[in-house]
Amino acid sequence: QVTLVDHGFDPSEVEVAAGIVTFEVTNEGEEAHELAFLPGGGDVPVTDDGAPDEAALEEAGAFELEAFGPGQTCEATWGLEPGTYTMFCVVEAADGELHVAKGMQGTLTVT
Repeated sequence: QVTLVDHGFDPSEVEVAAGIVTFEVTNEGEEAHELAFLPGGGDVPVTDDGAPDEAALEEAGAFELEAFGPGQTCEATWGLEPGTYTMFCVVEAADGELHVAKGMQGTLTVT
């Protein structure tokens, strides 16, 4: 279970066993949020103008539960390999800054 808040994850560090994993994700924030993962960890790639670098994310194998609104709960299931993943949200806030830039990131460790 992961809860999305404005602008973070609860918990911000998640550990799961490798294999098929289902995440139950609840948005308790006041904005739409997504749950995305970047294999290998590290910084989320952005373009020079601060937008998500979709090509670099795709090349790195990033995957996501698309953004959904406040008060909603969604599930997503993935087959996960062992390793470290950056957990993040690249929804754009009203001020134009990405949620990840506002601190909405964490770590997923798959053992």
